[in-house]
Amino acid sequence: MKKVLTKTAAVITAAAAVFSLASCGGEGGSDGEMTKISILYMDNANAPYKEDWLILEEIAKRQNVDLELQVVPGADYDQKRSILFSSGDFPDVVVNAWPNSISQYAKAGMLLPVSDYLDQMPNLQKVLDEWDLDDTVADISEADGKFYVLPLMNKTLTGTECFGIREDIFKKHNIPEPTTYEELHQAMKQLKELYPDSLGTGELYLGQRMMSYVAEAFGTNGGYSLPNGYSYNYDTEEWYFAPTSDQYKELLTFMNTMYEDGCLDPEGFTQDGTQYNQKVLNNQYFVMPINGPQEAKSLTKQLQENGQTEASVKALYPLAGPTGIRSVKPTSKNQGGLAVNAKVAERDDFDKVLEFFDWLYYSEEGAILSTIGVEGVTYDIVDGQYQLKPEIITPNNEDGTLSLEKDYGIGREGLETLVPDILPTEIRELTQDKDQFEFAEYIKENNMTTPDDPIVKFTDEQTERTQLLITTLNDYTGQMIVKFIFGQESLDNWDSYVEECRKKGSDELMQIVNEAWEAQNK
Repeated sequence: MKKVLTKTAAVITAAAAVFSLASCGGEGGSDGEMTKISILYMDNANAPYKEDWLILEEIAKRQNVDLELQVVPGADYDQKRSILFSSGDFPDVVVNAWPNSISQYAKAGMLLPVSDYLDQMPNLQKVLDEWDLDDTVADISEADGKFYVLPLMNKTLTGTECFGIREDIFKKHNIPEPTTYEELHQAMKQLKELYPDSLGTGELYLGQRMMSYVAEAFGTNGGYSLPNGYSYNYDTEEWYFAPTSDQYKELLTFMNTMYEDGCLDPEGFTQDGTQYNQKVLNNQYFVMPINGPQEAKSLTKQLQENGQTEASVKALYPLAGPTGIRSVKPTSKNQGGLAVNAKVAERDDFDKVLEFFDWLYYSEEGAILSTIGVEGVTYDIVDGQYQLKPEIITPNNEDGTLSLEKDYGIGREGLETLVPDILPTEIRELTQDKDQFEFAEYIKENNMTTPDDPIVKFTDEQTERTQLLITTLNDYTGQMIVKFIFGQESLDNWDSYVEECRKKGSDELMQIVNEAWEAQNK
């Protein structure tokens, strides 16, 4: 692994003295010796690792910590992480570790039970106390009630997936902006009459992206938000098999009507990225799934560069479904985290390691450093207001010449705050697209978000059985959902479909889910 060296002479001198004295075990000590922490780091080809990044220099300067990054190309990271976990010999910190996906390593005693040490991490404890995270903590905890990651947390639910419309085309024909799915349907029917060669809408993620938020408006889960078939109804506090529910039938009926009326591209769930982009640029899609205003601006730019100088794409706020539900796709306050090697607890400087974790990942000082950098270098404070230097590239300053991420290492996973919402709004919005930020804030303020389903914790035996059932059912329901939407199977055959799901194990799956849920909530 490469050592992280710094630019300034004073720090280089100190580091050199430490390197000559430090033991090969990787621990720091007393008397000013630097604490060494190794990180399995996922590199980004667009912002490749540099030994002299400002973030590393400043961490060494402020915390007397030497971060040793074991750099792995992003494309190889998952495989490398699995190999290292299997070997039991891995760095102190492992990035991109989602709670419950690392359960087997936690059970094997390979990972640090972070929750056992909250008394030594006051900043993390404060976040957990003040952000209404009890349900989220329960989700990320293992069956023993402990959590084994440094969690990445949001203070509130957020999401920006939505439909975008060709605002210029809508205005040209005096078509009102839709606020409901039925209004969207009627607008698209009108556009189909005006532009017979248009194809309505489609996407490039096999329908998963679109279905994940359209389903919400119909009171159920779909697409990316329904990975296992079962879903939780927060109103009734009951689990149900979503693909055979009445809500799902209503959703598929709507989608099929869209298809029959020429508002949903027959290839809309099967095409690749090239085909999708061509249809957008060739005026075959006037409605498209997007991730808020930032993607709308990107599409607008592409259209204008393609010769359509008046083109404009606008992001719509979540549309209301048949019962008035307006919501983005379900989200969680937890967005992953970092796993810590259990062997860290055996180190003489373990207290210092925990102190550093708490500082970088959960303090406001660490959040400012890892979000906008260093005062006088990447930002200034003018009349009490934070201002990025004019040379810093942001979505709001594309004329800049220096990237926080690429040139300074700011905002890289494993080197950044795990609680970005700890920062004041004025700082958070500096590095974000202004319209995207305001769009997300509007959605949060107007309660247009719903939580992800709780995580059900199965026994090893239950896990083995449910995985077999889920695979079988997902294969079948996935095929049938497409057939129902695109008219290859009549919805008149819904009862037969439900019965076939039962034969393939939907009732058994729900029985196991309910038994596991009851056991973990005793």
